[in-house]
Order: sequence, then structure tokens, then C-alpha cells
Amino acid sequence: PDSIAQKEFRLRSELLYAKENLEIAPAQEQEKMLEEIVTLQERMQQLTQQIGEKYPQYFELKYQLAVVSLSELKKNLMDQDVFLHFFSGQTDTYLLCVTPTQERFIKIGNTAQLKTQLHRFLNFFQSADKIEQSPQAYAKVAFEVYDQLIGKLELTEGENLIIVPDGLLNFVPFEALVQNAAFTNLAALPYLINKYSIRYSYSGTILQKQAVARKIRNTKFLAFAPFAGNEHRTGYSNLNYSRDELSTIENQVDVQITKNQAATKTEFFRRAPEANIIHLSTHALANADSLQPRIIFADTTLLLSELYGLDLNADLVVLSACETNIGKIRSGEGVMSMARGFTYAGTKSQIASLWKVNAATTGKIFSDFYHALIDGQASAQAFHQAKLKHLNNPAIRPSQKSPYYWAGFIFLGPDRVIAMPSKSAFSNGVILIGISIAIFLCFFLFLFRQKKKITTE
Repeated sequence: PDSIAQKEFRLRSELLYAKENLEIAPAQEQEKMLEEIVTLQERMQQLTQQIGEKYPQYFELKYQLAVVSLSELKKNLMDQDVFLHFFSGQTDTYLLCVTPTQERFIKIGNTAQLKTQLHRFLNFFQSADKIEQSPQAYAKVAFEVYDQLIGKLELTEGENLIIVPDGLLNFVPFEALVQNAAFTNLAALPYLINKYSIRYSYSGTILQKQAVARKIRNTKFLAFAPFAGNEHRTGYSNLNYSRDELSTIENQVDVQITKNQAATKTEFFRRAPEANIIHLSTHALANADSLQPRIIFADTTLLLSELYGLDLNADLVVLSACETNIGKIRSGEGVMSMARGFTYAGTKSQIASLWKVNAATTGKIFSDFYHALIDGQASAQAFHQAKLKHLNNPAIRPSQKSPYYWAGFIFLGPDRVIAMPSKSAFSNGVILIGISIAIFLCFFLFLFRQKKKITTE
């Protein structure tokens, strides 16, 4: 019932706010806040128990998610899949490497030393020009990180890497690592993207749950672009690329785009549960130290905690905004980002960003990605190919092939073919009729002018 669902949502939100506020509260206030958290947890436990007694199917679906066993994980992997699960301990970092036929548990190295190395690497993505200004230095540290993390695994070209990161690794674009430090130019570096398709997950259990086929229903593609024009919420700049981001596929698929003042959070809440593809082209705010990641709509802001109350069943959510996979890192949980929130809400896969991405470049990559989906490619492979297309495009100058421009968005979830809602027969028929009428009128006008010319002569 809605009343219980709302109560559950409110308690979860209050608990999340309380825990986040505890981390920044003065020492003299923490004891009182801990007491409030304990009270909230007790209320949440009581409510969960009531739900389990009265609504066992819902309880089993939401609260009794069995952890996938190693044998089950291996069984569900495809022949070319390599599952890489990192664990950052206080002293050392480890890697569980799983294929359909074997598994290895490997000590990567000292966690503190690895953090220092990762900070050096991630510093290159603080702005667009840092890699361009020191490309040799970037190639050196990108190789060192590669060699430390997976260089000794003897991977085979063409394998699909499924990465479950931990700690700072949540912010690392593995595709931008290089297999040797020899530098020629930014376009020609031996990036991992050239040899492997790479996607991410929050755990093997979540990945298995997301891979379960959704209920069969009509496909619906929704897009929200609150800042696509001049008439929008004050305090935020125009996002001119929003107008063009979906325009290349608008004539090929049945995408319903809501723009500017109409693109409200209220409208998103109303329509999102019925969509199988959701594309959000907007502003977003996040920081590893901030309280709540958020996405900006025309009327107000969508907080991470609000996603916990949604029930979505989308095959794909594209978060075309800055830092949508950035947030606080919680030990044993991972990064608390907007992408993580959409996963919790029930979406099968997401595309999210790791930094303040370049709008023009990513808009073109998304265009190629959707074209590949229309052609029937599986989603993660389609995104992989769209990035490769950018790297291999001779019309793009080498500096624009810096990883800053193409590695900022990552794919999270299973690699599945996603049904794209095609234009209705009626819509296509109207277009064809319109074209036919236009051709007929042009031909008629030509004959009329020819006849008038003869008569005049």
C-alpha cells in the first residue's frame, strides 16, 4: 500500500540524512545524533518486520537478496567475460579475478601506496588541458596504474572486463589506462579501450539481479532537458548541446523529449516508472565530500535519497550530466552516487560520469551509441564502439582524443540488447506522404512553368 511505501521511504530518507549529518557534526553533538540514528534504525527494523509478515513477496524481493555464490557467478559469465572485483583493505588491496573456468585471488599491493598512485593519475582529469599539457607524464602514470592493477593478469585481447571497484578505484576510468608508456601522440596511446570492452558493477550479486529480463511491456524512451533553451530555472546556465543531443535519433525512434520549464521533477516522478529508457541531459552536482549528490530539474532538485523511494524498471538510464557517478565512498558499500541511487531504484543499467565532462564530445558519442542500439547491438558493446569511433575519427584532432574527452562516461550493468521504440507506422506514413506530396507539387510546378514558357514563345 502507498501509505506503507511512503512510510518506508521517509524512514530511509531520515536515516540517510542523519548518518550523513553525523559525519560533519561537532563532537559535542554526535552523541545525541547517534541516539537519534539508533531510534530510526529500530523503527526501520520494526517496519521491515511488519512488511515481511504482511507482504512476504515484496519483502523477499527487496530485503532477502541472496548473495551470489562463486559457482553461480562463474556459471552466469559469458566465455569472454572476466570479472574483476577489487577489495581495498586498511593495509593491502586485493583482486578477485573470475572467468567461467577459473578464479584467482591476488594481492595487488599496499593500500596507502596505491592511493598515492591513484591520486596522481586522477589529478590529470581535474581539467581538460592537464593531459594535453603533460602527455608523457600522463602516459607514464597511466601505465603504472595499469601494471599495478591488472598488468600481470595476462588478459586476452577481445575479452569483456567487468570491474567492481573499491575505494578510490570507483573514480578510475580503466579504459584510459595504457599498456605501455611509450608516447607518440594522445590518439595513438595503447589505451585499454582498444583491446577490451570495459563495464562496471557494484557487486556480482547486483549484476546478476540486473541481468534478469524485465517484464514484457511497451517500450518507451523518455528524455528530459531542463536547460535546452533560454526559458529555464534561474541560476543555471544554458546547455546548448541538450537541443542537439537527441536530435539525430529523434526521426528514427519514438523519443518523448521534455524541455525547459516543462522538464520538472514532478513530471519525471510521474512518467519515469513507465519508461524502459530514460535520458537526463541536465546539470548535476556532486563531490566526494558533499552530503548529497543531486540532479537539477526545471522546478527543483532531485537528491540521491529521493531515488530510494522510486520503483523504476528501466533497461537503461543515461545520466548526461557532470559527476553522476561521484559521491562519498562508504566502506563496504562503494560510492554513493546518483548512478548508485538509480541502481537501487531498480534500473538495469546506467551510463554515468566521473568528472565535469565535455558536452560537445559526449553529445556525439551518445549519438553514435543510440545509432548502435537502433542497429541491434548490445548496450555495453554499443557504448564501447561509440567511444572507439571517436578515437578513430581522422577528422578529430589528436588533442581532442585525450581521455578527458571520451573516458568520462562509464557503463554500469549487464550487456544486454535493449528494445528501442521505433517510430509508429502512422508517423512514418505521414512523413512518406508529406515527401510524396512535396515531390508531386515540385513536378507540377515544373510542368506549369514549362507550359507557360511555350505559350509565351
